[in-house]
Amino acid sequence: MLERWFGPKIHHYLHLLGLMLVAFGLPFNKVLMSIGTILGVANILLEGRFKDYWNRIINNKPFIFLLGFFLMHLVALLWTENLDY
Repeated sequence: MLERWFGPKIHHYLHLLGLMLVAFGLPFNKVLMSIGTILGVANILLEGRFKDYWNRIINNKPFIFLLGFFLMHLVALLWTENLDY
């Protein structure tokens, strides 16, 4: 959608800007991290190539492993008696 007005690489530049805001905001404040995250998600929604993103996630084996590790810990919360800790 934005390619018509700003050229074919606008989504690439918006993605980099969002990542830079998140990286710059890490040591300083949460506002920049929130703005960068919102910009990144809005860029993905405006770009509209959801199938490409989904295929990249499915084919990324380290990400699937880390996601499974995190989900394993969430399932393990069912057996704990000390949720405050």
